[in-house]
Amino acid sequence: MTVTSGEFFSFIVTQSGDLYGFGVNDACQLGIGNRVNQPRLVLMDKNIVFNCHSVVMVLAGSAHAACVTSNSSVYVWGSGQFGQLALSDFNATTRVPH
Repeated sequence: MTVTSGEFFSFIVTQSGDLYGFGVNDACQLGIGNRVNQPRLVLMDKNIVFNCHSVVMVLAGSAHAACVTSNSSVYVWGSGQFGQLALSDFNATTRVPH
């Protein structure tokens, strides 16, 4: 199991590759499709979100996050205000992993 934290939110990756998040979510940094803060663990279902691949690593910034899955795919979500999501739009907020 690994744990990583952003400014006011955290993620846990279990040995089976499940990703759980909790905490502040005002910039969609939990990647769950909304901006509702989560005081309890929320599962990002790998069968739906990550195309049935396990999460092997997750990193968190101040209001964004990224992960790598077992097939070497990289997903990003949250605030891209300063280009930290490596997407073309610097003002983009990505509500779910992309």
